[in-house]
Amino acid sequence: MYNITSFEYIDNHKHNTTLFLHGWGCNKTYMYPLAHNIKNSNCLLIDLPGFKDNNLFDKPKSFEEIAFIILEFVNKNNYKINYIVGHSFGGKLALFLSLYLKPKHLFLLSASTFNKRRYLNYYLKVWFYKIIKHFKIFQQISIKLGSKDYKELTPIMKKTMSNVINYKMKKTLKQLSAPTTLIYGKNDKITPLYIARKTRKILKDCNIIEINGDHFAYINNCFYIVKIIESVVLYNG
Repeated sequence: MYNITSFEYIDNHKHNTTLFLHGWGCNKTYMYPLAHNIKNSNCLLIDLPGFKDNNLFDKPKSFEEIAFIILEFVNKNNYKINYIVGHSFGGKLALFLSLYLKPKHLFLLSASTFNKRRYLNYYLKVWFYKIIKHFKIFQQISIKLGSKDYKELTPIMKKTMSNVINYKMKKTLKQLSAPTTLIYGKNDKITPLYIARKTRKILKDCNIIEINGDHFAYINNCFYIVKIIESVVLYNG
């Protein structure tokens, strides 16, 4: 059984707890600008399964398997999660976990709820990749293909990443009842603003806040976002 061993609990002596979930390829320190400045909630930060100081996977995991590892960790340690803050992949996990943790509010930072639109050049690259992989020269060429994050992954994590990207969220979004705030960077190229707008059309109780910046815009706007989170916590308790 996989266990989460790398986490941090900030006890602000409050009666509510906020769970922070970082994005793919990151770790819990990416959430420090928010969690270390929130004063009216206890904060639980974890390194997601397979990342940073947690154990590596012994085999590829599905998106749901990763979510249930987090859920088991939360339940085993008797954390009562009242709010969830998730960035990118962490936002996708936050939506799924909310069906079980029943938080009072979700804060999704550039959440990857849907994949980006794919154009002809993408499908041409896929077609080219499928052809050249049958030739010996493939190993040399493949080094130059794909994103930096993808190329640095182990084979197990490459398959896991593929599983995560291809997991469809529409059914989960339709089931969600928790009020949700979507916070997206105006210049985000990884999860563009149209993804937030597409998400809002499905969620029952949702609003969008646009901020200056890219996929990590929440870091430069951290004090503004802290005020948003704290105001919601103050209102809901």
